[in-house]
Amino acid sequence: MWSIARFKDVFSQVSCQSGSTKDTSDWDEVKYISELRVLLQNKRYLIIIDDVWSAEAWKAVKCAFPENNCSSKIIATTRINDVAKSCCPGADDRVYELEALSDLHSRRLFFKRLFVGSEEHCPEMLKEVSNKI
Repeated sequence: MWSIARFKDVFSQVSCQSGSTKDTSDWDEVKYISELRVLLQNKRYLIIIDDVWSAEAWKAVKCAFPENNCSSKIIATTRINDVAKSCCPGADDRVYELEALSDLHSRRLFFKRLFVGSEEHCPEMLKEVSNKI
């Protein structure tokens, strides 16, 4: 299931935009879902839900976002193909499968993140180790 903390996080981001200042300290999952639905009922929204781990979690999450005629969109990411399919009930919904980075692109990303943007800044003694990684 999706945790109360995650619902609280989504609610705080949405309510901050709407100016809502409700005390949520004693809310449960059902209350967060209900309040999110009220806040978003007649609004257009783009929601990104990252790293959904089960179809059951997705069912709980999608209940919080009302279906309306405002062209709202929800993007869900997951590593599990069956979960991705469960997130796409409509004919217009799509599953986009990412491919692994090539060795060249993986290497570039590795050096960019660790050595100020390029392999040139990598100490010689670590280049061999980085090839193994």
